[in-house]
Amino acid sequence: MLEDPNIVYLISDSILHFTKAVADSLNLPRRVLRTGGVSSCLAYAAIPLLQNKAYFPIQAIEINEFLEIAWCLANINYPFLWVVRPGLIRGSEWIEWLPSEFLEIVNGRGHIAKWAPQQQVLAHPAVGAFWTHNGWNSTLESICEGIPMMCMPCFGDQMVNARYVSHVWKVGVQLENDLKRINIENAIRRLMEEEEGKQIKERMLELKEKANSCLMPGGSSYESLRSLTSYISSF
Repeated sequence: MLEDPNIVYLISDSILHFTKAVADSLNLPRRVLRTGGVSSCLAYAAIPLLQNKAYFPIQAIEINEFLEIAWCLANINYPFLWVVRPGLIRGSEWIEWLPSEFLEIVNGRGHIAKWAPQQQVLAHPAVGAFWTHNGWNSTLESICEGIPMMCMPCFGDQMVNARYVSHVWKVGVQLENDLKRINIENAIRRLMEEEEGKQIKERMLELKEKANSCLMPGGSSYESLRSLTSYISSF
């Protein structure tokens, strides 16, 4: 069945790790889902769009939203690294909708890439804030490097993670309203310029210290892993 030329995509549960080799052997793209998560319901509901239009409407934005982000970055006058994965903008291959005027304004100040080594970027001392969807891995990496977050969750656990970041731990801010340049600019300035941002950074550094201490001998994560490996080794 998988050799049928009409099959253009392979969707599998994350526990079925062998499906990566299957997808690679057939030269098919693969989407990994956790069937126990809310995001899976959204993805399966989107399958008709995948069949008809060849894209998933998950964590994708409209062209006008993309341009709002661009002009905000042009206006705030901060250096930035903007990762725009292919397919992020509906109806667009990559960044062809960016006007030449924008590229001229940010030339030498901004860098746009299709991919970046996120953990290495977050570890760089020049990074002042991280705009994220708040998947758990990204949230942890930001905490472990002490980088305040600007949260824009889309689905699943991202919603809860972002709420913890912005309202419980108070180590970031959340974009609550429409993706308009004024809202984005206000969020960036709150983190980078205002007294609130200084307090957020202080709390983040404290949380970073607590998180990293968990990885040291005697820390909760260290001891949990040690306990697990000891248990496995006992058989």
